[in-house]
Amino acid sequence: MEEPIAILRDHFLPDDPPSVATDQIMTPDMRNRCLAIFQSKISFLVVDRTSGQPIAARFMRVNRRVETTAADMFTDPSLKMLVGLIDIIDEKANIFERFQVDEAIQFFGMCVRRDKRRRGIGTELVEFYIQFVKNLGIRPICIRGEPTSKFSIRNYEKSGLRHLVTVDYAGYQKDVCPVMKTVPGEDVCCVYAAKYE
Repeated sequence: MEEPIAILRDHFLPDDPPSVATDQIMTPDMRNRCLAIFQSKISFLVVDRTSGQPIAARFMRVNRRVETTAADMFTDPSLKMLVGLIDIIDEKANIFERFQVDEAIQFFGMCVRRDKRRRGIGTELVEFYIQFVKNLGIRPICIRGEPTSKFSIRNYEKSGLRHLVTVDYAGYQKDVCPVMKTVPGEDVCCVYAAKYE
């Protein structure tokens, strides 16, 4: 289970705009959260056929209406901040009411190793994951994803999922104060989703 954690630590957290904005590092809280998601048995680690080295990972989980992830569950202040932002995004997207479902497959994070980027891998993986979920045979099924960079937003625009909301996290405030720095030009998170009957 260390490979997905390592690729996330080395190739996602340093580049993902909300992770950068909230100063994410691989703390014990973050590691446990990621392991729990990866162990849900619907996440993927993509391995190079020749070298056997991990080149990408997609963290997916079943997101349930009755589930709550309270920021207070964590001791790490930066993870609390990120969970607070995710709560705001969830509230604005309102997936369960919007699609009248009790659960959704959430694309929680995707990372491609830096030396493997700009080769179409990310685009192919988004398409593959959507098809994988559709092929589970569960109906109705709802898929949701939250792209956080211009690159990932472009991938979702091509995916067939519908754009629901854009959240400008540069405006994310707590007690009337901005709570995070922003990454110039990369300070929004979108929500894309679709329901398949």
